[in-house]
Amino acid sequence: GCQYAAAMGLKVCAVDFGEDKREYALNTLGCQAFVDVKGKSAEQIVAGVKEACDGVGAHGSVILAPRPESYQQGVDMLRPMGFAVGIALPPGSFPVDIFTMILHRKTIRGSIVGTRKDLNDCLTIAGSGKVKCTVAERKLEEINEVLHEMEQGKIKGRCVLRIAADP
Repeated sequence: GCQYAAAMGLKVCAVDFGEDKREYALNTLGCQAFVDVKGKSAEQIVAGVKEACDGVGAHGSVILAPRPESYQQGVDMLRPMGFAVGIALPPGSFPVDIFTMILHRKTIRGSIVGTRKDLNDCLTIAGSGKVKCTVAERKLEEINEVLHEMEQGKIKGRCVLRIAADP
């Protein structure tokens, strides 16, 4: 998502945890800013994003973390008239400050799939070479290590498990 946004000329601020993710976001994904959530409160995370986004907040947020807190932060980090798009499906709900949402004319929406035009646009951007996929291939026997690394947030991009024997 970061690379597609950057390819469309948007300034991207990634929100994740750890110095390795900072390096990955800024140097590989093409983000202009990074907010490290490690050890920070929700208020500090939101303040960090607002500061990175001209001191006002993000024009839009794409919520990928499957945690209700991420949804609240995704809305709170918006500038007036900003859009929050939820993609992750965490259980539960999250509170919304109705007064601020109305006063600042914020929009919250969910998205489960894109349109054919979205797919065509993505393929056009990828075909132009502006997107570089980060994919690690591992053996099926390593599944426990892969799951542990996933839980720890150590996997960058995607990890594919090879079922067949090595070629």
